[in-house]
Amino acid sequence: MVGIILVSHGDMALGMVNSAEMFFDSSALQQITTVSLYPEMNTEEFDELLSMAIEEVDRGDGVVILADLIGGTPCNRAAHMCSAKVRVITGMNLSLLVELIGSRNAPLKIDSLIKTAQGSILNYNKLLESR
Repeated sequence: MVGIILVSHGDMALGMVNSAEMFFDSSALQQITTVSLYPEMNTEEFDELLSMAIEEVDRGDGVVILADLIGGTPCNRAAHMCSAKVRVITGMNLSLLVELIGSRNAPLKIDSLIKTAQGSILNYNKLLESR
């Protein structure tokens, strides 16, 4: 099973995992952790926490890191960890996390995950108007 790490500015990553707990039982939430960047942290501290998180959740099937914001420090630092076993996806949202948790026992299809997440971003007013 692929490991999952959520990285964010502040507590967003923690909130995402807390929300995912509403959809899955504890067995589905194994090998998931968060790394949060706080104002008092430097990049070396963040890098160390991220390296430890990768070691914690990778049990041989690799890791997917979900980052909150492209170009932000958590994403940029995660990019330094990219490899064949460590993949980074930016623009983290709950739809992406739920889809990843629900499908991580199957072969990983990053493009499909991203398409699902993008498809969950809608102007709901326009959707209602079209009905």
